[in-house]
Amino acid sequence: MRMFVIRHAESWQNVNKTADHPCDPRVAEYESRDYSLTEKGIDQADRAGRRLSGVKLDAIFCGPLHRHVATANEILKHQTELKTVEILSDLTESDVSDYPGMPTELLCDLFPNIEIVRHSPSVTGGKKSYSSSELCDRVSERKRANRVVKYLRNRFPNGGNIAIIASVNFFGSTLGSVIMELSDEMVDRVTGFGCDNGSISIFRSIEGHTEAYFVNDVLHLHVPDKEIVSKLPFAFY
Repeated sequence: MRMFVIRHAESWQNVNKTADHPCDPRVAEYESRDYSLTEKGIDQADRAGRRLSGVKLDAIFCGPLHRHVATANEILKHQTELKTVEILSDLTESDVSDYPGMPTELLCDLFPNIEIVRHSPSVTGGKKSYSSSELCDRVSERKRANRVVKYLRNRFPNGGNIAIIASVNFFGSTLGSVIMELSDEMVDRVTGFGCDNGSISIFRSIEGHTEAYFVNDVLHLHVPDKEIVSKLPFAFY
């Protein structure tokens, strides 16, 4: 199984403009914690979609926040067959305590060209929403990351190309505890991993072991549109 982990594109929170910014009136009541993408963020997500257009994705998963689904929406525009995004509560961010995300009906209204499936938290063994203490606890964070990867391994036992759109906290937890197979004690000693908005990291899971190929690929974010290439490392062809 190949996992393409994409950090959600730039949102208004990322540029410290959590008030007085333009937004769709339908989402105004949620903007205090569930921020929209900026214009730059929409472009980043579109570029990530073009970067991945040479890969036939079998599934795309994301967290429950607006910025997660909006990023997935742009990526799916560049997939010829797949038009479904699946939401997993365990892919939520660390700063949205006790918030399960916008109603599914509203997300479907905002993104009418894709099918949105919100899975029950029981699919991974998680919860609908998490308290602030749970989201900020590194052990709990790693457990969520492990549950997601375990779920994907069980669901795709014969392999596949899986895209995961999440936040930087999931990225760090996955690298530390799942990819690098560090103990909780060792992970606590390691500086948190980071990645840029709209970046792509590539992992491969074989027989329960996961390897990292690319980490924080941002080539597509810093070149003219016509120079964005869809070809990824030869190991994936």
